Amino acid sequence: MLGPLAIPPRLLLRALDDLHVIAENLPSLRDAAEEIPRSEDQLTERVDRLNGKVDRLFELIEPLHTELVDVDDTAENLEDSLRQLHTDMAPLLPEMREIRGQLREFHDEIKDLRDRIPGI
Repeated sequence: MLGPLAIPPRLLLRALDDLHVIAENLPSLRDAAEEIPRSEDQLTERVDRLNGKVDRLFELIEPLHTELVDVDDTAENLEDSLRQLHTDMAPLLPEMREIRGQLREFHDEIKDLRDRIPGI
């Protein structure tokens, strides 16, 4: 066992200083320790409120997700239909060009007739 003379005076003074600092700060440490449960309760309450808000947010988002999936499916179906329509219309394009030319000729003929008829 070590005797009191075996401890260097410098360490003994440091220990006494540390004890003095602890003793001076004991009331504020006690207040801080008493504040911990209140802070914990407040934090728990805030976390509970946040969880409630997150739950409500999920309730709002879930139907929206379903609607977006439906919109995506509808868009894909529309894209397929448009692709099929384009494929079906491709053979008709030459005919439509021919009809457009005939209509242009018909329009020119009517215009020519109109110009020949006096008073129109």
